[in-house]
Formats: sequence, structure tokens, C-alpha cells
Amino acid sequence: MYKLNSDTNELIEFDKTTFKENNLLERNHIEEWIRKNPEVLGEELLIIGHEYDKFDTNDRLDLLALDKEGKLVIIELKRDKSGSNVDFQSLKYCSYCSQLTPQDILELFTEYLKTQKDNSDPQDVITDFLELSQGNEDSINEILNNSQRFIIVGKEIDRRILSVCAWLHENGIEAKCLTIKPFMNESKEIYIDFDQIIPPYKIGDYYIQKKESKSNRKAIFQPEYIVDYFEKIVEIVKDKTTLKINYSPRKAYCNIRTGGKISYTLRYFKRDKSFSIHALVKDTKLKEKLSDFNIKYAEELSKVMDYKVEYQEEGARNPNWSYLRVIVETNKDKKLSERSEEMAELFIRFCEFVNNKWK
Repeated sequence: MYKLNSDTNELIEFDKTTFKENNLLERNHIEEWIRKNPEVLGEELLIIGHEYDKFDTNDRLDLLALDKEGKLVIIELKRDKSGSNVDFQSLKYCSYCSQLTPQDILELFTEYLKTQKDNSDPQDVITDFLELSQGNEDSINEILNNSQRFIIVGKEIDRRILSVCAWLHENGIEAKCLTIKPFMNESKEIYIDFDQIIPPYKIGDYYIQKKESKSNRKAIFQPEYIVDYFEKIVEIVKDKTTLKINYSPRKAYCNIRTGGKISYTLRYFKRDKSFSIHALVKDTKLKEKLSDFNIKYAEELSKVMDYKVEYQEEGARNPNWSYLRVIVETNKDKKLSERSEEMAELFIRFCEFVNNKWK
């Protein structure tokens, strides 16, 4: 890891250090960092359990989460070397968790929220995270825990573990491995670097598609031209920005989440072939802030986007949600694939403007 010295136009390398040297512990520190900010693992996750040990055995898993597809995600952490059996341990936890019903998940999430002194309704939180309609219990029962996967995080991951996880992923079992390494600058400040090893970023999309086609043949996916379009959007956004963008082939939209309790979505409407770019807040405490933001910056943002900005106080799916939206009309002279660059640029422009002004 390097820091740019702009005065001399050279890179200054940070010193490598260890968690042990800095008294940073697995449970008290690394686990807490990820519990509070699961996006550092490179995707949107909802933590629903911490130090979960309610199995019939004496086993305890580090963190339990949901991903945007409703799958249970087992997160196993190792401060130093991963050892040679963490893959079996993770698979064991996946098998245990496969028996959890949607009601079991709601109950364990309820307990987790209590430990965090969070009075939120667990079903509402999960519904919002999965972007389902409020009060639709059938949808929750259908999507929740439809599959299981695991993520291994460690300073060093044994090559035998990487080999097993690569094979598992290639054969339809989602396994993800990331390294976490500490660095120290000249001021003795510690920086933490996460690096995804399995699946490799460059072929990660291939692995994911292969997994879904093998193990979930009944799943409904978007037409290939829409999937290709959004995968190109994701590629452009990742190439040009540090924004954390996510996409699932089931959807006709992609999302960007930030740490400011505001998310962004680029959606494609197949019926009229138009696009929507919007900022969304789900916290009722932020509705007034978004309304004030609209009053103050809507005109400026409209000029930046070259499209009119609209404010929607209540969402159709959830009245507690509020939106700031831009509708981009169809261009009949262009195919969808030909608008990837244009829409990616508009999406980036919208997100960066709101991010910079949102304080």
C-alpha cells in the first residue's frame, strides 16, 4: 500500500505490520469492523447474527448475514493464518444453517437487534433490505434462505483452502475468500486493506453466472441483453470510480450503496424502454433532509444531468421511503447495448453530485 507525496510526485510505501503487534484481536476488533461495515467484503450484506451458537452442537459461527438474494451468508474470520480446516468448518455451518426456517431467521435476527439496542422491526428491516413489498410475508418465505454460502476472511489463507474454495465455487457452491492486512504509515496510523482472492475479480462474473445456471435452474433471470447491459454498466462504474456497485441477473436494475444511509439505483423499464436514476433514503429521520436537499440542489442537479429532477416524498412500495429521481427517456435510434456508456456516465454523475452535497 502506498501514499502519494504530491510535492515530490512519488509513492511512499506504508510499512507492513501485524494485528498481533498492534494488539488487534479477532473478536474485539476485526469481527466488529466487519459487523459494523459489512460492505468492506465487497457486497451488500445485512448482518443478522453475531457469535451465533444456538445449534445442537457446541459450534459458534462468527457472523451470519443475508445477501440481496436472500441467501444466508456464513462469515468466518481468522486474525492470522486461516489454518487448513476452515473450509470444512464453513461448509459445516452452511449445512447447519440450511435447516433454519424463515421464522428461525426472524427470531435470531430479533435477538441480534436486541443485543444492539435496536428497536427496529426485524421483518421490516429484512423486507427493506431485500426490496420486497411491506407486509408481503409470502415473498419473504419464498426468498429467505433459498441457499447458503460462505465468506472466509484472514490475514493469510492457506493455499489448500484456496484450492478447495475455487473448486467449490466452480462447481456451484458459492465460496468467497478475502485477505485482510494491516499497514502503518509514518505517523503510526493503521490502514486496513481487504483483497478478494476467490473468486478472482476478473472472472468473478463468469463464476457467479455458472453457479446460478447450475444450481438454480428454476430461477427467473432477465433477458440476456439486459444482463449484458447491466454487467457493462458495472464494469464501467468500477473502472472509473470507487463506488460500490452491485447487480444481480434477476433484476433490471443495479445499486450503489454508501455509508451515508443513502442508496442509488439505475433501473431500466422494458415496457417504455426508459431509465430511472434515483437516490433513496429508507430512514424516516432522513426524509426531511432529502426534502431540504431537493429544495436546495434540484435545479443545480437538473443542469448537471441535463434532465429534470423530481422529488417523491413517499414510495409506492413503502411510504417511509423517499426518492430523488431523474427519468431518462428512450432513444429509439439506439439499441440498449449502445447506451451503456451514456447511462453509466449519467449514473456516476448523479451519484457523485449527491454524495458531494450530502452532508
